[in-house]
Amino acid sequence: MYIKCSDNFDASTFSDDTNIRVKNAHNTTSEELLSIYAYDPSFLVRYNVANNPRTPGEVLADIYQGVYTKTETNNGTVIAAEDQRKGIDLALAKHPNTPPEILEELSKSELWSVRWKVASNPNASDNTILALVDDSDCDVRCKACIQANDRGLL
Repeated sequence: MYIKCSDNFDASTFSDDTNIRVKNAHNTTSEELLSIYAYDPSFLVRYNVANNPRTPGEVLADIYQGVYTKTETNNGTVIAAEDQRKGIDLALAKHPNTPPEILEELSKSELWSVRWKVASNPNASDNTILALVDDSDCDVRCKACIQANDRGLL
């Protein structure tokens, strides 16, 4: 994929060194660079984009919609696509800029920790919070009830 970008970036922006790109994704305030790194082949770069508090909702939605089918080796450790998905989902569930429609999808995760983060997210819709009030996990239910009560829904 070719992404047109401005000339405002230095050589480290597109470094072959994953660690440099991870650091850049974690520290940047540039929405343009976050948009570029959302498509990085490295899970660790995308994960740091998802955890960057300045990442806009549209970029978070792009990361969520991404397909993670490859396994990746990082320092000899294999990161399976399923584990990548779990890490990204958890990061997105807690990010305050994640769009409500993505949070609604994440509220159906098999992982209670992802659902709990959705219930804690101020950007979750009232309908999503109310759905989590009946969650199978007691911690998720409790958090959703607190949120629903704080919002005047109960």
